Amino acid sequence: MASKQQVRASHILIKHEGSRRKASWKDPDGRVISITTKESAISQLKSIREDIVSGKSKFEDVASRLSDCSSAKRGGDLGPFGKGQMQKPFEEATFALNVGEISDVVDTDSGVHIILRTEQGQLPPETTTPATNHGVERPIAPPRKTALVTGITGQDGSYLTEFLLSKGYEVHGLIRRSSNFNTQRINHIYIDPHNAHKARMKLHYADLSDASSLRRWMDAISPDEVYNLAAQSHVAVSFEIPDYTADVVATGALRLLEAVRSHVSATGRTSIRYYQAGSSEMFGSTPPPQSESSPFHPRSPYAVSKCAAHWYTVNYREAYGNFIDLTTSKKCRW
Repeated sequence: MASKQQVRASHILIKHEGSRRKASWKDPDGRVISITTKESAISQLKSIREDIVSGKSKFEDVASRLSDCSSAKRGGDLGPFGKGQMQKPFEEATFALNVGEISDVVDTDSGVHIILRTEQGQLPPETTTPATNHGVERPIAPPRKTALVTGITGQDGSYLTEFLLSKGYEVHGLIRRSSNFNTQRINHIYIDPHNAHKARMKLHYADLSDASSLRRWMDAISPDEVYNLAAQSHVAVSFEIPDYTADVVATGALRLLEAVRSHVSATGRTSIRYYQAGSSEMFGSTPPPQSESSPFHPRSPYAVSKCAAHWYTVNYREAYGNFIDLTTSKKCRW
């Protein structure tokens, strides 16, 4: 439960050419943001505020469609926060509001905002909202968790996605651009992303060999959990293309770990969880019976690359914090 020194607020953020990071979940390449002037952003936000105050629009609906902040997926809700956790102009404006009030345009390094003060910050997600006009309290749904999955089109990736969707998650999958369709394992759960209220699985182009795309999508999606299942996993083929196998399986894992680490460093979102999938191939010729404590003895470029990815992950867990889970089994643990 939040302390009395905390507040709870929602906001709508419009980024512009002067924002410190010119990308968002709805404009990951920053093409629109980079040509939006500050004056234009302010004008747009003032118009949005007028519509909300006049009752033409609902704050949470507009935030979910137009806000450049990842909190858009929660209708702009930032949850409880205290002093020192937000940029100073944002903090001062929020604490100056009474519950239910909407601020004028607030200018920060991130862009321009309007802020709705919602609570004193003492309301945990599993409690109830204040009484409605019928005197009935409504439960607040806990914020939907967001997962980022690499290898989503593979066997394990498709099973994991089905499981996460069944648990109420929003799932974002990274896929490589290909002239041939390779999404057959997830076609049965795919919904057109234009149907925003039903489409809880979204696909984005990226590659484990491209560090910039990994960091860009980390920032745009702001996932709660990251699952690295992608790999060139054909053992025999790994002997034919060992360089590529090592680049994707081993160094690709390192690129994704670094994208997560740098995102956490920039945003302070230390609650992100990271999962690195292993393989029984990592044990290779280790005598049976084998367990997760058995020594590795890989016998192929793929297996060696998986071992490297494992140790990169161990290193990041020990160096930067306990936000990582690993498995060396082919059995799905979700």
